[in-house]
Amino acid sequence: MAGEGIAAAAAALRLLSLGHVPRLITLGRVIPQGMEAIPEAAFPLIAELGLNDAVAQAGGRIVDGFENAWVPTASVLKPGRWLHIERRAFAVAAIRLALARGAQISVVKRLPPIPRCCLAAVDATGRSAAWSRPIRRQGNQAADIFEISSTAERGRIERAPNGWTYRIGSTVGVVSTQQRRSAAPAGARFLGRRPAFPQWCENPIEGRRIAVGDAALAHDPLAGQGIRFALASAFAAASVIQTWADKGDREAARCFYRSFVAQARIRHLEFLEQRELDAAAGNPPLLPERVRFSGRSGLAELSVDSHIVRGRAILLDGPTAVRWLGGVDLLQLQKLARKPIASAALLGEIAATGVESGRASAILSWCLRKGVLTSAVTKMRQ
Repeated sequence: MAGEGIAAAAAALRLLSLGHVPRLITLGRVIPQGMEAIPEAAFPLIAELGLNDAVAQAGGRIVDGFENAWVPTASVLKPGRWLHIERRAFAVAAIRLALARGAQISVVKRLPPIPRCCLAAVDATGRSAAWSRPIRRQGNQAADIFEISSTAERGRIERAPNGWTYRIGSTVGVVSTQQRRSAAPAGARFLGRRPAFPQWCENPIEGRRIAVGDAALAHDPLAGQGIRFALASAFAAASVIQTWADKGDREAARCFYRSFVAQARIRHLEFLEQRELDAAAGNPPLLPERVRFSGRSGLAELSVDSHIVRGRAILLDGPTAVRWLGGVDLLQLQKLARKPIASAALLGEIAATGVESGRASAILSWCLRKGVLTSAVTKMRQ
């Protein structure tokens, strides 16, 4: 396993819990500093991966709400909880925890080729994707990261003349396409500059090699999903490796992981496109008054109990399928909306499972864009 960040640590911890002894191969590089806001949807993953101790050691704290001023005339306070945590401290604590639980580590000057004798080679080398090229990217924006002396009560994003800015705790990030460093806020200390454009590996799984975290898909920070994807991809990759170890269907496992990363990439790029449309319109799109299920279901590769198996899922256009989205079982959504149902009632059913209202609304919007749901009013008029 190559890497030294949170994706490498998460994959190592999950493999340890499944009875494997992973070896981390690192270059000993320093993780960039800066606070991160991890959405509540990732909390179950943090717990299941055994990372709660690492969160505590890194000084993470739970914050209610997130200020979204992306549309200046319609600033809103997003409900829900976010974990504010310093990325370097979190990665260091997580790696230390993996080593304490039995993982091995080798610090090298240069990454070797993928070893021939290993069951699987996990590429967690971040945007460098050392074992997983070729890669593709969209845009060329970068984030200038600053540290200020005060700590904000909650996170906030807003538009800026040359891009946008965010503040999380004592971290201020200025994201733009300009080549020179952004002007520092008053009294701020410059922490560094890092890429902030979407990037993805063309082949996230090939042979015995699996890319996780930023090596598979690096997010635009606007989405706030980077660490969440690092954790989710590590968990999914471990299920693939366990399937291989148990002599399961290797090709089905590869298909599952390719689809997993492809769906994440499509959702992320669509999110960025929709965000620009919302900003241009001045208001987020409204849900129709009533909706009904209009998707297709069928068999697809799924991760169940750390194994890849074939089961029922919602089939999308192209060779992709999805069963769970943001903690919501879409097959349950199929049952709830088999007949026309008020959007408000459907949101209430989703919220009853523990999904916060903003995320439930985003899930329904995604389902409408993908044709999984359709407006019942439009349907009846036809």
